[in-house]
Amino acid sequence: MLGWPAKDTAALLESSVASANSAVQRARTTLRSHLPVSRLDWAPSTEPTEPERAVLRRYMDAVERADLAAVADLLADEVRSTMPPYPVWFQGRDAVLAALAKSWDPVSPAYVGQFQMIATQANRQPAAAAYVRRYDESVYRAFAIAMLRIEKGQIMEITAFHDPDQFSAFGLSRDLAPVHR
Repeated sequence: MLGWPAKDTAALLESSVASANSAVQRARTTLRSHLPVSRLDWAPSTEPTEPERAVLRRYMDAVERADLAAVADLLADEVRSTMPPYPVWFQGRDAVLAALAKSWDPVSPAYVGQFQMIATQANRQPAAAAYVRRYDESVYRAFAIAMLRIEKGQIMEITAFHDPDQFSAFGLSRDLAPVHR
């Protein structure tokens, strides 16, 4: 998705270019064993549908309100969530909600802050640009682009790319003033 050169990926991963290229080759082999043969079958071939955009809007609203129950209503039982470049993922609704509960709890050491979301799309999937603001800040700062894979009205997968530098590729600013809704 990011289209980074191998040297940039290697620098981010604190590894050599050869190691980064080797990891890409292994990843491609793994993907080939799990994905359809035809590349065109890998992802939706159309723009997000209105029902998918409605799920995205509900998701963004729930995240902005830090409403775990509303997020839970949108997640499939077997939902998977990842946040590249971090080497961690969560499998299942309970695991995803537990991670969100920690990061949304203002007294938790893992507290991220308050979110403001902007609808976008990436790889022809509905996506949200997530901005975050801590108590001591006056603006929301670019945090992650979250792509949603939606099936039958439920979120099956959330891939949130945590790289504020990529916001400009989506025509988005790095900072947002608070919006009162």
